[in-house]
Amino acid sequence: MRTSRAAFACLIVVFGFLTTLSSFAIAKEATDDLAKYQGSWEWVAPARNTGEVRRTVKEIQGSKETVTQYDKDGKVVEAHVVDFSLEDRDGVKVFTFKNWETTGGPNKGQRRAFTYSYIYRLSDDVFVEANGLLPQEAMVASIKNYVKQVPVKDADGAKKALESLRGNWKMVSGEEDGKPIPKEAMGELSFDGQAVTLSPAGRPVQLKGESRIDPSQSPGLLDLVLREGPDGEPVALVLHAIYQLEGDELRVCVGLKRPTSFAAPASSGQTLMVLKRGK
Repeated sequence: MRTSRAAFACLIVVFGFLTTLSSFAIAKEATDDLAKYQGSWEWVAPARNTGEVRRTVKEIQGSKETVTQYDKDGKVVEAHVVDFSLEDRDGVKVFTFKNWETTGGPNKGQRRAFTYSYIYRLSDDVFVEANGLLPQEAMVASIKNYVKQVPVKDADGAKKALESLRGNWKMVSGEEDGKPIPKEAMGELSFDGQAVTLSPAGRPVQLKGESRIDPSQSPGLLDLVLREGPDGEPVALVLHAIYQLEGDELRVCVGLKRPTSFAAPASSGQTLMVLKRGK
């Protein structure tokens, strides 16, 4: 499993800065997790996934979870609500739900009297659901990565800002943790509407996802929500950045936590990139 540190390392790999990922580690109590889990979370099916369900949204209010599954046309396939609890079993985080009631789809109104548990991991941005790993689970192991949803303050402003970034941007200089990024390690960043792609220099590896932007702040705020890794591998990496666009030059400073200035000093865990718009 990948941690928030692994998420940032993945961006570094894309630009040729690092070649290894660290392991996933969380040290929060389950009681803290309940507050962190509140809100809306979204899973998007990987491109290589051919199943009917293409998108799943979880809405959390208190200890109730409402799950809605959508097909490729945005039609509800199934929806249900459950009661849930979170617990820490000697360092293993366990999500348990019961009192299933189907609220949408062909089985609407159906109630299911069973209790089910699975392992989870939770950060500020990502909820990882790992099924089939507990001893009592009689099912094939599977993992789903849900990304925390953030309300858009100004949809029109965000749309215009993303349109101004449309195209390919080539890195011309940069710094990571106080060290200059060598020219041969500089890659590209591409925007196509909300879609974003990170590409390394001279490699066929890409990370794909979508961007979230808030141009009303100064500097502007930018999130890179990466859902697809090399060879179509599903990932859930959320990178926080500030950006500044001046003509055909784009400055981006990114970190696990949002940077407050365009700088990447030693041990900051931040990367500063200067990019030029491709012709």
